[in-house]
Amino acid sequence: MAPWILGEVKKSMKELHNPRDDITILANGNADDAAKVWNSMKGKSVTIPDTLVIESSPTVLKVAVSDDAVQGKTADFTFNMAPPEEAGKTAAATAAAKKTADEIAAATAVGQKVTLSGTFDSYTTKPLMILMSNGAVVLPKKTAKPTPAHHPAAAHRPTH
Repeated sequence: MAPWILGEVKKSMKELHNPRDDITILANGNADDAAKVWNSMKGKSVTIPDTLVIESSPTVLKVAVSDDAVQGKTADFTFNMAPPEEAGKTAAATAAAKKTADEIAAATAVGQKVTLSGTFDSYTTKPLMILMSNGAVVLPKKTAKPTPAHHPAAAHRPTH
């Protein structure tokens, strides 16, 4: 790989981190380029949209991120999920926690596309598998239903 490409990758990572480009370098680059890219990634937290869920459990998600992995339906990222937050002591807090857990379970069913966040932890090259710590599902924002416009009551006009 040409040195200027690595420089461009590092520059673009500072501006907008794209893990899909990094995967290509880790999988196909020479050892020096891969080490440089990994050293710039390790310990950084990112959010990766549109990951394809390959395997799912409450504690570990294996997902396809690169185009090749998505097409082959093989995982190239493993997210070790952060433990869920403790539910509050009130019934409302417990119900809200259960609702969130149910939404996460539905979003992470095998075959679903989901946005995940996590911290780069380690990787292996053969086969390529990037391990992420502190994984979390980023649920889509709920859009508030628009409030219907309030129209004044029609005026009653006397008939003559």
